[in-house]
Amino acid sequence: MNKVEIQGKLARDCNVKVTKRGGKMCFMTVQATREGGSDFVPVKAFEVPETLIPALGKGVDVYVRGRLQIGRYDKELGRQLYDNVVIADEIVCANGSWKASAVTTAAALSAPVPAVS
Repeated sequence: MNKVEIQGKLARDCNVKVTKRGGKMCFMTVQATREGGSDFVPVKAFEVPETLIPALGKGVDVYVRGRLQIGRYDKELGRQLYDNVVIADEIVCANGSWKASAVTTAAALSAPVPAVS
């Protein structure tokens, strides 16, 4: 089972990008406070409604539910780097909420993910 739940404040405004397939992806970083410090967790959400994006600004309290995705890519000289990101299925904030549809989730899952060894 691969489930992640994070609650915290957005560290910066949501950054919207267009995917290769023409869909929209919202990238954000959630600052999750813990005893002794904070963790900054990268989050990606696909097909977030335009009406919710302005509400996802720096400092907004959010609750994110999704799955952890770990990717690996090669850097110069054969050096391997790993990238951890939460793929959101649900985002809840004071100004609204969003839940991924089965179609959106399937599209995100069909994207190629590098193998982790």
